Amino acid sequence: MHRKFVISGDPQVLRRLASELEPMAAIVRVSLDETACLKPRGGVLDVQALNRSSDEVLRQIQRDIELGKVVVEISESTSIIDVSRQEVIDHDYDEMLWEEMEQNLRNQARISGNSLVLMALGGIITAAAIGAPPSLQVIAMVGASIIAPGFDGIAGISLGLVLRRWKVVGRAAVAALTTYAVAIAAAGATHVALRAAGAAGKGLEDRTVIELLAVGPPTLAISAASLRDIYVVGPLMALVLIPSASFFGCALATGSWSIAAEALRRLAIDAAFVVAASAVIFWVKQRTVHKRRPLD
Repeated sequence: MHRKFVISGDPQVLRRLASELEPMAAIVRVSLDETACLKPRGGVLDVQALNRSSDEVLRQIQRDIELGKVVVEISESTSIIDVSRQEVIDHDYDEMLWEEMEQNLRNQARISGNSLVLMALGGIITAAAIGAPPSLQVIAMVGASIIAPGFDGIAGISLGLVLRRWKVVGRAAVAALTTYAVAIAAAGATHVALRAAGAAGKGLEDRTVIELLAVGPPTLAISAASLRDIYVVGPLMALVLIPSASFFGCALATGSWSIAAEALRRLAIDAAFVVAASAVIFWVKQRTVHKRRPLD
């Protein structure tokens, strides 16, 4: 994806930025109208940039953004045709800006009715799967891990730590703790209800529960290797975040303290893998690609 910037505000700032960006090979188009904008009052600078130059555009204008002289809108361009520079365009790379990454993680992990309901559903599905036939158990628990947004809040902590944005760390931590608490409570309530109805099967002594909570070299290798990318569904399926949190809720609700301890240990291990692997990814991106702090 390539980036389009629409920058509105102080015409003097826009003229300076246009003159700085125009000679850059990775800037495809620059259009400036110094009187086009009513709010904020001033001009409009339209910049079509290759992704490789997006951070430089923001770096050039960072001070003016912080002073409130301009407003910046960022969007994606899926395709650019420019015969004279097509080879450069075709070899552009695909990287999210820090601002986009932070916004996406915040949207996915923030405390909202939608995220709380989805986490509750993940807990309910996992708790119900305990008493289901073996073939359905695996499907249900994988489905619960995909439905519940239990990954993004933890990854948001890593992003904040690497970029030293403590507000991001705090917001992500509160969101993660809150949403996981909902999943734990929903799983516990569901398990108690199913036990009362005689539909919980072997309960927490079920073989699937025991196997999923086991910790050893194979399980650790699976958890670590699944975290090659934080924006694909694979990690959600390979990690045991939602199942272990749900088993923890079921164990608390029934007073099964040994199972609760095992579930909490497995949850902590997988969460630590997410924090560590995400931090490594973000650190590498910062050192090799972005080389700047995100704008507030």
